[in-house]
Amino acid sequence: MVPIFIVLILWAAGVFKKKKKKRRRRRPPGTVPTEKILFNTYMLNPNDIWTYWDETGSKIWGTNIQALVRNIFAKQNDKQTAEYGYRRVLIFLLPGEYVNFHIKVGYYTSVVGLGETAADTVVRGSIEVSNDDHPCIGALDNNYRNISNLTIEVDKTTMIPEGESQTQLEQDLHSNYFRVSKGSPIRNIIIARADEMRANFALSELTGGCGSEGLTGGYASGGFMSNVLLEDGHVRYGAQHQFFSRNCQFDFRAGLLEQFPAGGEEIAVWNIYLLGCISEAIKTADSQRGDTVSSHNLEQNEIEELHRSTTINKCPSNDAVGMDWIADPPFVLVKDTTPGLMASIPQIRYNQDTATFSIIKPSLVNNSSGLITTAGEQLSNVFIVVSTTSIKTINKKLNDGVNLIFSPLLYYFDEPVRITRTGTVVMTLGYATIITTGSNPAIVIDSAAEGVRLSGFLLQAGKKITKSLLLVGNQPRRGGAASNPTIIYDIILRVGTGEKELGFHFTDFEKIGACETMVVVNQHYTVLDNIWCWRAPTPPLGSEGGFSEVDHGIVVTGDRVRMFGVCVEHTLKEQIIWEGAHGELYFQVLTLPPDVFGDWMFPGIRVTGKNFKGSGLGVYASFETTYTKDRKNEAPQVPTGILTYKADDDDVLDSAEIESAFTIFVDTPDSDPDPDGSIDSVFNGRGPKSDASNMFHPQWCGTLCDDVNKCDCSIPYTKWCNAI
Repeated sequence: MVPIFIVLILWAAGVFKKKKKKRRRRRPPGTVPTEKILFNTYMLNPNDIWTYWDETGSKIWGTNIQALVRNIFAKQNDKQTAEYGYRRVLIFLLPGEYVNFHIKVGYYTSVVGLGETAADTVVRGSIEVSNDDHPCIGALDNNYRNISNLTIEVDKTTMIPEGESQTQLEQDLHSNYFRVSKGSPIRNIIIARADEMRANFALSELTGGCGSEGLTGGYASGGFMSNVLLEDGHVRYGAQHQFFSRNCQFDFRAGLLEQFPAGGEEIAVWNIYLLGCISEAIKTADSQRGDTVSSHNLEQNEIEELHRSTTINKCPSNDAVGMDWIADPPFVLVKDTTPGLMASIPQIRYNQDTATFSIIKPSLVNNSSGLITTAGEQLSNVFIVVSTTSIKTINKKLNDGVNLIFSPLLYYFDEPVRITRTGTVVMTLGYATIITTGSNPAIVIDSAAEGVRLSGFLLQAGKKITKSLLLVGNQPRRGGAASNPTIIYDIILRVGTGEKELGFHFTDFEKIGACETMVVVNQHYTVLDNIWCWRAPTPPLGSEGGFSEVDHGIVVTGDRVRMFGVCVEHTLKEQIIWEGAHGELYFQVLTLPPDVFGDWMFPGIRVTGKNFKGSGLGVYASFETTYTKDRKNEAPQVPTGILTYKADDDDVLDSAEIESAFTIFVDTPDSDPDPDGSIDSVFNGRGPKSDASNMFHPQWCGTLCDDVNKCDCSIPYTKWCNAI
């Protein structure tokens, strides 16, 4: 028996007291969460209500959607923590009209309308991306953000956007600024006016001086848009280095020329490419000249005028009008917009009957010019991938014929996501990121799986070397169908970055990422629509950084492969190798690696397949030869930017056709004041040299060539030229 004095001591210490149940503190409606949020999915309602889920299924809600989006932007706009951070943000907008609503879009943020068409979701205000604070950077680092399936009625008269001066506001009341570079697709949107003034869509901005050179700041290095309609206004490219537009409808000419007075072409505009687009200005002026934006629609004096800032190219298949087998990306549709929807929302990410969402798989279209349809098949057999979903479960669902929507999270997989069945849709809307932890690719599409639609992923190499990150066709030169092509949209692949995501920092010169090739396309009849492959180059000695290895950005072995809007940067051998026959490439940005020396002599693209056609092909060089001053003379002298040749096979050389090709030598803030190195010709040893003597000036070849052997062309338009 316990002595009474011991019991009294324990009672005084509280041992026998009944513990109070800890109450969970509820957040009052209308407040914005302040805790550290790793992953964000929001649904906004036109009635000023927002709902949020984290990766565990926890739900909060509130009011004041304007305060909410400002809070999101503050987190996602911090360059130090967000550019290579772990947060992924998806903002869904329910159908309806949002009045006096202004969204600024930061890193890894997607703003998506949930209507059946872009006209169903209307933002009367603005959806904008700001320039970087540094005037010499501008929008060069504005990556990893997108908008889709909505209408912007541009009206900034009701609100001064945070951080903008009244002077800027007065000048830009009716221009929606979306200042982006690569990895930031703009799809299926309408730009409309909110009053009697025309509404413009600006992709960059001229912002004043930059350093002692007096250059204009606000540079942008983009980009991609498709299915974009401007009802009454201009697309303003500003100081975009390059930009690709497909199946759009707007007046492009005035929007370009009004910004560039005499000499304005020196700013930095190199390759503005429109494909399958309609210009209302041309259509109205003379209906007999056709409605497709191409050089065939322009008089010679118009071509010369436009040369100051743009390249206009015709649609695929040489002289054909329009584009074959293309479709808009799959998108998510909300099934019900009644008040009862809000009660059902907590289940949308965790039950697999998709009672709230469905996927629309748009139909294929042929010979298209202007806007294309987003109507198509409605898929109900959908599984939503979340943080607790294993790779084993993912692949079982795919093998069973289920379509997948990946939530906006980071996924670490040692086995690939394997797509095995014809017609499967695998998509994400919020920059879902797959990071390889083993030696396997991130995603594999089996050769027997035809008509796959893959959309929206960021694929990243881990420390273990892989042969590829995306493998389209697991057997070389197998599979595919002309009537049912596999189409891959808006994929970003990168090697050697994302220290927070990989769990370590750039402090040592170690191999921080590696793969042989980022994308391998073995399957025939494959379409790639907006692809960006990026390798992190080695930084200058003495600064923080690591080393990453990758040989090629894209290797194509399949036949009849077509690509629209491709960018590959800094791989250690050829950026692209094209072995398949009858390949077509429309608009490329290939940037040679800056961290190479001596006898490095790889072209940007090497074509060894017959009957290749390339249009709007750019190869860029910026050799960083300043690690030590005595290495200056070791800068590479690259013989040619584009090589269409295979030893002992003249048919490859004779059958290649190149249009509007150029090389360009550029400087960077880290380069030597007197940079060295060169690209000695544009393609196959033809065309002018790019080096420090003509820095920032594209050297064109393959267009309007009176003598193809001289290949010294100054106007980059029309006329296919043989590669010899």
